[in-house]
Amino acid sequence: MHQNDASIFLGPPLGKTLVLSRDDGTVIKRTTTAISEAGVYFIEDKTRLPVKKIKGKPIRLPLN
Repeated sequence: MHQNDASIFLGPPLGKTLVLSRDDGTVIKRTTTAISEAGVYFIEDKTRLPVKKIKGKPIRLPLN
């Protein structure tokens, strides 16, 4: 599906997934799970953030 499509705002067709990629590496998957008789879209968004390296040593938490 093309990113300039109106489905970015309305939601993709029922059961279809729209994938949006951002320049920072973030990926958003938007799926329409249901559409009510009144025309209300029920949309599930899943966001995957880019992997970033952490500087320094890892923090050790006490087990108590």
